[in-house]
Amino acid sequence: MTRQPMDTLAAFETALRGPERWAASADDGPGDTPHTLAALFKIRFARTPQSLEVAEELLDRRYASRDYPRPKLVHHPHRTTILVYLETRAIATMTVGYDPGPSSACGSPPGLLADEIYGSELDELRREGRRLGELSKFGIDEGLGLKKSVLGGIFHIAYLYGILHQCTDAVIEVVPEHVGFYRSLLGFRQRGPVRTNPRVHAPVALLHLELETMRERIVEVGGKKMAAGDRTLYPWFFATAEQDEILSRILHAASTKEELHADLRL
Repeated sequence: MTRQPMDTLAAFETALRGPERWAASADDGPGDTPHTLAALFKIRFARTPQSLEVAEELLDRRYASRDYPRPKLVHHPHRTTILVYLETRAIATMTVGYDPGPSSACGSPPGLLADEIYGSELDELRREGRRLGELSKFGIDEGLGLKKSVLGGIFHIAYLYGILHQCTDAVIEVVPEHVGFYRSLLGFRQRGPVRTNPRVHAPVALLHLELETMRERIVEVGGKKMAAGDRTLYPWFFATAEQDEILSRILHAASTKEELHADLRL
């Protein structure tokens, strides 16, 4: 991973071919022969109103086909939004948050978005001594396709953000048809029945994953890509050797550095 400006948390190149080449080959003529080109992806936090609007527009395009309400992203003390750029165009976004617990110093009420309909299931995890992180508002440009390098990068940044806030487990609400994706590619398990989410007026399932499981998989195959011979998403996470630099960038970019802890034992 090459050195990047401090607002870039991580950067990587991947080959693009065919319809994905629009970002790297705008000057090609209609008669040019298709060929593979390398394109640069950058992962950043959305820290300004302008970047949050970019993430909202991406989600709005993604959600429009399902008639979901227009998403609204705002600065929140316990959540941050991640953006992935292909060259200069935003192509993926995810919001990651953490449960501050009842003794939060900032005075905000504890809880996650999923508490609205899965409060009992989340409280059960809390009673077991778990500190919860939450993934939400995930969207990727459909024109790009589900590139594993992009997915691995954004989920790895979300994982590191949760670790920095001492999370032990991750939860996410997804529509039932996406359960298989999270189960087979990341190892999530369903917790509780399918229920209607009033925020999107659609049925969702609550999924859960221990972050220790993610850590073990990253150590095992992170960064190995096709050479790993592994059909999950973890070979497309960053290699463990790259994590120190990425963590330092997240610490630099975080708005509440005093809440973060350096003794991570990754």
